[in-house]
Amino acid sequence: MILNIALIALPSLCGLLLADSTRASIALSLFGSVALGLIVQTRRFQVADEGVATRERLLRPMFMFNACFIAFHVLGGTCAALDASGYTFLARTSLPRETELASLAVAQQLMLLGQTGVNLGMVLAGTGRRAKVYEVPPLKPYALTGLALGCLVAVSAIASFPALSNVVHKLLDLSLAAISLAIVVAIRDRRPDALSIPLLLLGLNIAEQLLSGWKASIVWVLVPIAAMLYPLMRRRILVAGAAFVVVWALYIYPFGLALRPMLWYEGVDKDTAATLAWQRAIDLSMEDRLVTLWGMLTLRANDLRHFRAYLNYVPEIHPFYGTAIVSDALIAAVPRVIWHDKPDMEAVSMQRVYATGIVVRETAVSAKPNIYQAGYMSWGGRGVLLASTVCGILMMFCSRLCERWFGGYTLGTCLIYSGLFGSVFSMPSSFEFVIGGLSSGLLMVVSLFVVGRGTGVIVSVYRQPAAIRPRGRILPARAGLS
Repeated sequence: MILNIALIALPSLCGLLLADSTRASIALSLFGSVALGLIVQTRRFQVADEGVATRERLLRPMFMFNACFIAFHVLGGTCAALDASGYTFLARTSLPRETELASLAVAQQLMLLGQTGVNLGMVLAGTGRRAKVYEVPPLKPYALTGLALGCLVAVSAIASFPALSNVVHKLLDLSLAAISLAIVVAIRDRRPDALSIPLLLLGLNIAEQLLSGWKASIVWVLVPIAAMLYPLMRRRILVAGAAFVVVWALYIYPFGLALRPMLWYEGVDKDTAATLAWQRAIDLSMEDRLVTLWGMLTLRANDLRHFRAYLNYVPEIHPFYGTAIVSDALIAAVPRVIWHDKPDMEAVSMQRVYATGIVVRETAVSAKPNIYQAGYMSWGGRGVLLASTVCGILMMFCSRLCERWFGGYTLGTCLIYSGLFGSVFSMPSSFEFVIGGLSSGLLMVVSLFVVGRGTGVIVSVYRQPAAIRPRGRILPARAGLS
């Protein structure tokens, strides 16, 4: 345990040695994030009793959190640093902006500290043996599709009740997770007859995400599917993933960029807005596409611009908030069905964003501070470490609970954890969002477990018949989803 903690802390401690050199500090912080992400994938941090490689368990938080962190904060942070140094796609266009580089160095150090804290929390919570307490006997081929459709029916029944909005969101997320897992199971079992309905539902979901104005939503739809399919078809997933990234960056992102203002601000109907936005995306020259892509990588694919604003605001203009942000966030744990007059947590979180001038009130965007920024505003660097460590503990607790109660990795992680907690922990947002998502997710987990036990779908490992005891999983170990 002590050696594991030391290995996790090493990249962040090394970054402190070059804190006085702006460029070296940025480079070492970025490299340290990648190194830390690789360190925690080694055998020392794997579940000891499984003997299964990390690539077979990509949806577990130890991998998924670090992969998302590196893809977002490190790639985006590198582009932001290059841009502040006067480069665009490695071609110099201006002189370095030294003040901006200095603040970027501090922000990047704090982001590495946050990544360190989350991994430290997961280690403290325990990454070792995951003995299953309950199992789910082999499911029928269409069970997952039935679960997805059942969630959608439940959503249609309760969607008109504002007090149940969090339940609606969780059911939609769970439905998408069930669709994704159903597709993977059908491909693994070579059952094309079981693919048609899940693929139709997935296509409808993707179409809805494309027309929502949220440019990155489709990415979060496809990432879990790719992670589950990777053990089955590694080369094809890598090639398809690379192709998707290129298409998304050069075509889908410009489409969303043109679509959002027409839908959100100009009142254009969805069909007309989609047609106009796609035409604009198609008509762009390659040079304009690269300019748009560089703007996304430097401004949108990281939170450093916002972090720099908080660094300038706290404590120079406003003192550290102390427990104020946490106190406000705890309100999110109370279900709205119990407290009908509960404040709008989005509005509560955005007050600090407006105060720093990151966005103006008239702008219809969500720019909530992530958990590292909220920790900094509360107690500085210590707050970043504390908030991220607690987040890591909660992350691992939820992961272990889901696997223990729902029979292991396949249903416990790929379905329950991914569906109910994936959006909360893969890219931890504000305290309000994490606490609200955690509380509603745990409520759903307990409800599903009680229903499963009551109907006999979930059985105790120690009391089930001997004929069932050797099986207890819906996918074989060779598929990487046992």
